[in-house]
Amino acid sequence: LTFTACGGSKTQENKAEKEENAATSQAIEAIKQKGKLIVGTSADYPPYEFKALIDNKEEIVGFDIEIAKKIAEKLGVELEVKDMDFGVLLPTVKTGQVDMIIAGLNPNPEREKEIGLSNVYYESSQGVLVRKADLEVYTSADALKGKKLGAQMGSIQEEMANSIENAEVKSLPLTTSLLVDLKTEKIDAIIMEAPVAKQYANNDEELAVPDFVFESAEKGAAIGVKKENTDLLQFINETLDELKADGSIDKFVVDAINLSNEQAQ
Repeated sequence: LTFTACGGSKTQENKAEKEENAATSQAIEAIKQKGKLIVGTSADYPPYEFKALIDNKEEIVGFDIEIAKKIAEKLGVELEVKDMDFGVLLPTVKTGQVDMIIAGLNPNPEREKEIGLSNVYYESSQGVLVRKADLEVYTSADALKGKKLGAQMGSIQEEMANSIENAEVKSLPLTTSLLVDLKTEKIDAIIMEAPVAKQYANNDEELAVPDFVFESAEKGAAIGVKKENTDLLQFINETLDELKADGSIDKFVVDAINLSNEQAQ
């Protein structure tokens, strides 16, 4: 009787383990069945993701997109990229409308509560974009106090702007809209990741990046998936490890910067 009881318990444990493994493998299986990896991004953030004319056809490019291509390739499926406002990326992946989101997404505790986040695949600092005519005004972060600041809606940079003393913050879904407001003097500066700010300044002689960065705990970019899709998250992390180890991500960044500069000429 004792032997039978133990055997029955072991069988139940094995069954539960199989059911658990089956549940966590559904995300990758579903992607393979539909034959495509659907990725959400916000394509106005060079060199991460941006729009470019390739052979007279507008395409979404950038080093984030190259990473997504590699993930899709390893899964053996096609890549479908959906462009959307940054602020709707999290709810879109939470509801399963896309399989993953990649858009220079900074990991933080609030986002970790809502979605699954990959390991950081690229680290950067937070910077500021201003009009070149005003560059001498901005010698430190203290110069932003009381200024009209722009930031992308729903971003870490929006939180940083709101933390600056007496600042008037304007949040918009698109960085390109903030650029228009900066150049028309509706705002004084835009807070964004330093590599992105430098790209915009390199491509526009009216803009400049002050020689300081913000100290922030949010120094990296991660990929987001639905919280339950642990198998997909593990697969993504393994792929990112490979791309970092062989130098692919570094190459993707350089290529994206070069392409962004070519598009601006």
